Amino acid sequence: MTISKQERIEDVSRALGLMLEYIGDDIFNARGVNTHVAPYNVVKPTTWFHLAKRGWATSHQNGRYCTLTGSGWLKAIVTTNRDRDKNFQKDIGRIMAVLKGYVNGRDGDAFVNVQDVATLSGISTEFITNVIESDAITLQQHKHGAHWDRGHPLLRICVPRDFGMEILDSDIA
Repeated sequence: MTISKQERIEDVSRALGLMLEYIGDDIFNARGVNTHVAPYNVVKPTTWFHLAKRGWATSHQNGRYCTLTGSGWLKAIVTTNRDRDKNFQKDIGRIMAVLKGYVNGRDGDAFVNVQDVATLSGISTEFITNVIESDAITLQQHKHGAHWDRGHPLLRICVPRDFGMEILDSDIA
C-alpha cells in the first residue's frame, strides 16, 4: 500500500515528536526508542528508515531501536514548534551571552568546558550539549555558532572569535 506524501510528512513529525517527548531534557542520544512497542509502533517502519537516512536518527539492531542525532533533535524541536517557545529562545540567548563573553576583546578562539557554561548560564549541560551538537545557534539564530573542541568532544566547546555575529549572505556558498 502506498501512502501519500502528506501522510509520510505527518508520520515523520509523529516519530520526531514521540522521540523528543521520550528524551525530555536529556542529551539527544541518551535514550533510544524501541520501534516495535507502543507508542512507537504506530510509526511506519519506512519512517524510521527515513529518519536514519536523513541523519536525524541512528538505527540499531536493524531498525528495532532508534536514537536521535544532534540534527534530529533540532529537527524535532522545529517540527514540534518548540523553537518558537519563549523559554527555548531565552535559554539559547543565555547560552549565547555566556559564550560571547569568552571571545569579547580576544584575537582568537576560546575554549570552555560545558560545565562552566552551565554554571554561568543556569542552563543544564544536557541542553547546552544538544544546542552545540545540533548547531542550533547557526541554523536557528543565523549567527556564527560554537562547536566541539576536536580533542574533547562533548566536554569542551570551541567558541570562534566571530561567534554570535550574523551570517552574511556572502558566507553561504
